[in-house]
Amino acid sequence: MRLTGISIFLSALLTLSVLSCTAVSPQMKMKFDRQEGGVNDLAISPDGTTVASASTTGSIYIFNIESGDIVRSMEGHKREATTVVYHPTGRYILSGSRRGLKFWEASSGKETGDFKVKTQMVRALDITPSGEFILTGNSNNFLELWRGFDGSLVYTFKQQPFITDLEISPDSHFAISTSGQGSVMVWDLEKHCLVRQLAGHADYVSSVAFSPDGKFAVSGGWDSKINIYNMETGEVVRVIENPKEGVFSSGAVNSVDWSPDNIHILSAGRNRVMYLWEAETGRLVRTFRGHTAEITVAQFTSDGNYIISGDKRGAIRVWDIWMEPVEAVQETGSQPENPT
Repeated sequence: MRLTGISIFLSALLTLSVLSCTAVSPQMKMKFDRQEGGVNDLAISPDGTTVASASTTGSIYIFNIESGDIVRSMEGHKREATTVVYHPTGRYILSGSRRGLKFWEASSGKETGDFKVKTQMVRALDITPSGEFILTGNSNNFLELWRGFDGSLVYTFKQQPFITDLEISPDSHFAISTSGQGSVMVWDLEKHCLVRQLAGHADYVSSVAFSPDGKFAVSGGWDSKINIYNMETGEVVRVIENPKEGVFSSGAVNSVDWSPDNIHILSAGRNRVMYLWEAETGRLVRTFRGHTAEITVAQFTSDGNYIISGDKRGAIRVWDIWMEPVEAVQETGSQPENPT
């Protein structure tokens, strides 16, 4: 059949719209699209019933994971909320922003305290499993260790420029921090000193996570590399290349996490896709598709059965990791695709 100019145009337009749409993996269990602003960070409550989201608008939202409903929102940050974490007891939420660090009562949303950090912007945040100490990474290139009970400053670590992420080890002895200049640093929180700098990235390092046993750590960066480190020796024991695909043909990694059973690693980033990797071999196990914007954060739930992710448009998704892939449920205009 011969096509007219209009029919050729319409055919090309339809093809383009089909190619640009995103197939939705059948593992997606729940969609949360009710918050204002993009998602900068997520924190899952210790009991696994709620997830807190740090929004680009400055609000902290708490969602019920089962229903997707907003339980409450906390207003108090005057600027963008950059990071959020639950206190180990689940009673409190800590959040960082361009104007410092705040404490919230989880059950009421009431603000309970305001840490006076040395800089206006807190880029990264974590708390020891006991809740005794809090570690912040700030825009003045300092890591600051605080007492969780009274907010007093314990020690200030001088860090490399542009801190992007940090995590405290499961035994609370060490911490790892990353920077926008490609460095990964290991710190001794008891001796208050730098242990070593880890090699392996050539660009912005966006995320870091310890293995549950504390023997290894994983980092992800905009160079598309996912590096696994032996924490005893500091050596890179495995390098995984995050796939380059999507609209921008990018493999840049924004978020990594380690599964509670110590077996799998999760990566997510600019190409809007999440990947589940076998940590020991680097084998790709599964992919998860459904976000329509750059994924900023992705985490395992404490039981290891689900993943919760957020993106720059404010969408939050809950995924059933072990649901057997079947023919994908499609968003409007998309064509069938079989995810791994």
